[in-house]
Amino acid sequence: MRIDVPIQPLCAAGFAFLLGLPGAWGQTLQMQPQTVAPGEWVTLDIRYQSPAGREFVALQWDVEIPSAPLDPQNRPVTRAPLAIKDAGKSSACGLTKKTTDNSLVPCLLAGSSKPIPTGTVLLFSLKISDQAQPGTLHVRILNGIAVDPDLKQTPIEPVDAVVTIRPR
Repeated sequence: MRIDVPIQPLCAAGFAFLLGLPGAWGQTLQMQPQTVAPGEWVTLDIRYQSPAGREFVALQWDVEIPSAPLDPQNRPVTRAPLAIKDAGKSSACGLTKKTTDNSLVPCLLAGSSKPIPTGTVLLFSLKISDQAQPGTLHVRILNGIAVDPDLKQTPIEPVDAVVTIRPR
């Protein structure tokens, strides 16, 4: 018994399914690995990549940081580059949850109705404790959302960066 199934409708349905998946549009937030010594500041360059043909006007995400290697006297420091300010955007990040294991820092980038330019959207700096042991820590971006001009929210896939703490 032979069953003939038209391929075109199946391909179209599969393509439509893929477009509906989180991250399928291709917008991403990225961070590069860094190396730092105990007692130093490390700056993570948070970069945004917009998919071709899609523009977003706001971004929201959480940064999850292991608490142990951080200097408890210093909060994360953030600053937006000039290209973001020129697009009429401003950024805000604030520590909302701190446990013995992790700190959670929600961030928001929003402002004018101009699209967010591709490239660096935020410089996120952390002070490593003087007593931090050599090793690695994983900084994660979670719960990312991109908002288009029609206020439609599109999820952004989680991403992490490794910060290597070298011996002094």
